[in-house]
Amino acid sequence: MPLPPFTDEDRERAKKLLKGFPEGTEDAYYKFRETGEIEALKVLIGGMLGFYLPSANENYMKVVGGDVDLQTVGIDSLGMTEMVFQVEELFDVSVADEDMAQVTTLDEISVYIKERLEKGDD
Repeated sequence: MPLPPFTDEDRERAKKLLKGFPEGTEDAYYKFRETGEIEALKVLIGGMLGFYLPSANENYMKVVGGDVDLQTVGIDSLGMTEMVFQVEELFDVSVADEDMAQVTTLDEISVYIKERLEKGDD
């Protein structure tokens, strides 16, 4: 199932929500919404995770691979919760706490979000 249609309202919401995030994060959102490419989603989520790292820096995605456990690089439960709130608002979708507790890597989060968007919000 394809992603929901991408609207001007979605674009404006992203611009507002992703202000201040690492460079490339907002562009990755647009690319993902337009193409559905999982790699663009990984860049988006990686930028969001980098923003919530206690020692966030622009090189986050170059240092941390998609298969690294996020807790080992400093993403704590508060950072993860804040990121989930951002994802919910950005994509207008609900994310269950128990689901997010099961994903521990950038790759797992990206796949979960893409599947959730393709499935729709029940």
